[in-house]
Amino acid sequence: MSAPRSRLRPADVGRLARLGLTGRPLRALLSAVGIALGVATLVAVTGISGSSRAQLIAEIDALGTNMLTVTPGQSLSGGQAVLPATAPAMVARIGPVQSAAAIGDVAANVYRNDRIPAANTNGITVYSAGTDLLRTVQGHLARGAFLNRATIRFPAAVLGASAASALGIDQAGGRAQVWLGGHWFAVAGIMAPAPLAPELDRAVLIGLPIARSLLHATERFDQQPGRRADRPGRRDRSLPVPPPRAGRRRPARRRGGDRQRDGHRGAGAAW
Repeated sequence: MSAPRSRLRPADVGRLARLGLTGRPLRALLSAVGIALGVATLVAVTGISGSSRAQLIAEIDALGTNMLTVTPGQSLSGGQAVLPATAPAMVARIGPVQSAAAIGDVAANVYRNDRIPAANTNGITVYSAGTDLLRTVQGHLARGAFLNRATIRFPAAVLGASAASALGIDQAGGRAQVWLGGHWFAVAGIMAPAPLAPELDRAVLIGLPIARSLLHATERFDQQPGRRADRPGRRDRSLPVPPPRAGRRRPARRRGGDRQRDGHRGAGAAW
């Protein structure tokens, strides 16, 4: 015969719980503190990771993911290739492209004044640029104004954020000047840091017309950033590169003893 099963009445459960709390108060307090710390830690970790993720997503959305940068590679002979002057217009004619701009390398150094030694370049690069560059790279100005249709034809320069700090310039709008390529250039503006184009932070931008006329720069470009809109339902593809134009066939030269249609001897034609 089995023993009768004991049961604890609800009233006895409350009394037993009260007895445990009052009999060992320190143990009960430490248990409560441990539970509170565990819940607080879980909430804090979840909240920090969630806020960091939201901040990262917001930063990525602000920068945009639809920017492509076209850079020249190497030629068939192994030398450094350059983009032609018609590259910005060719890229801008591609359907999904929203805007396109280009920068060209200028063989010149920039200094704070004409008394700085030539070796102290501070690693600053000089580029020629157009008026659409700031809008294409989604950049902003800290001071002054960017290059426009008027200033690209005159000795005016826009400094990157790091370049302005290295040169010790914090004023724009023509109130400061830099010694660039043996000529004085007025500082028209100072750019804020450009996350999409970090190479512009330590660069000085001048207009292509003044670079060509005053510094004898060419119209060939080294880099070309471009933005395009991603069409829904289509895979992300890189910008297409047009195939090279087929050259005309080069006829072989005639021998000196052959006679051509015009009656002249030994007159070969070649293209």
